[in-house]
Amino acid sequence: MTTDGKVVVFIAMSLDGFIATDDGGVGWLDRYNDAGTDFGYEDFIARVGANVQGSKTYEQVLGFDVPYPYEVPSFVVTSRELETPAGADVRFFRPDELPALVAAAREATTKDIWLIGGGQVIRSFLEHRLVDEFIITIMPDVLGSGVPLFPEGTPPSTLRLVRSETFPASVVSLHYTVV
Repeated sequence: MTTDGKVVVFIAMSLDGFIATDDGGVGWLDRYNDAGTDFGYEDFIARVGANVQGSKTYEQVLGFDVPYPYEVPSFVVTSRELETPAGADVRFFRPDELPALVAAAREATTKDIWLIGGGQVIRSFLEHRLVDEFIITIMPDVLGSGVPLFPEGTPPSTLRLVRSETFPASVVSLHYTVV
């Protein structure tokens, strides 16, 4: 089933541009769990038929002590051998196979493809011009350091704002298309 599903980065970021702390942790986001909103997550996930993750993000998800949370095919960018949770549809691709990965994801679904992260994978997808949209939810926190959404070496890209939305707790979501 071939489709032209969009590759969409849907991600939370601190006000100063970080998606995780220096050690890769995302616990700084926990304070938003009781904000009375999911910040657009349920609406977004309804349009997703596959996801893409880097190996660090994938290993972090595996370490959450919950069953593997994704019911759609997961495509993991890695140069290493990694485990696959029982019953999960996880497919591994090397970093030099990104166009083939996107083709396989589009073959697997008629819906959009969620590029979960992390920053290095997002940078690589931008280098190959494989990102169609960004939905960046900006949390009103200044971390001071950490894992940047756009690491050094990210190629210049032009984005067009198509929508913005404000949420409780001073959170703002910005939705861009890549021009």
